[in-house]
Amino acid sequence: MKRVYSCTIQGKNDCVEMTKEEASIIALKFGGRIEMYDMTERHGIRPAYLKKALRHEQHEWEKRNASFSKGIKVGSFGGAAPVDWQFDDLINVKIGDLNG
Repeated sequence: MKRVYSCTIQGKNDCVEMTKEEASIIALKFGGRIEMYDMTERHGIRPAYLKKALRHEQHEWEKRNASFSKGIKVGSFGGAAPVDWQFDDLINVKIGDLNG
């Protein structure tokens, strides 16, 4: 069953749909360099609620190509970086590539 995980890597954050097994693989890959929380368990957020494409279309920072780091600027939790991760992106990315 797919769940929603909030993933923060090197200051960039996005919610990603994954199974528990996929989340475990990502946690092993990134080790201590990832903060990951099961938002389905914590807050009852289901993948059907995400509507990521619509969310990204509506936000002005996407249009301005701005970027925010966790803990700086927008929102009490540090805002959001305009990223759109999927499990395949996280499993295939090289950790150094996330710096840019």
